[in-house]
Amino acid sequence: MTAKTQIVSKVLVHECNEAALSVLKEVCTNNNLVGLKVCTGNNTIGLRDATNEINDVMQSNVDLGAVFLSEDKDFNGVSGIELCSKIHR
Repeated sequence: MTAKTQIVSKVLVHECNEAALSVLKEVCTNNNLVGLKVCTGNNTIGLRDATNEINDVMQSNVDLGAVFLSEDKDFNGVSGIELCSKIHR
């Protein structure tokens, strides 16, 4: 009996536009990707309904397959570029 192995990859998501999130969700589903929406403890960077603390994700032993950043500002007024700078630090 042969079993197919499916590779699953985690991706970081910073997007607030509902239409874009819908497309990203479909892309993730079709490509075995797990989207991690991120936030910060002081709620200055990230998504309103995020469940993953950015610092926990970045300090964990998780390999990210991609990072999807929005050019637009999120609900907290923070852009993907600002989040990118935080990830870089």
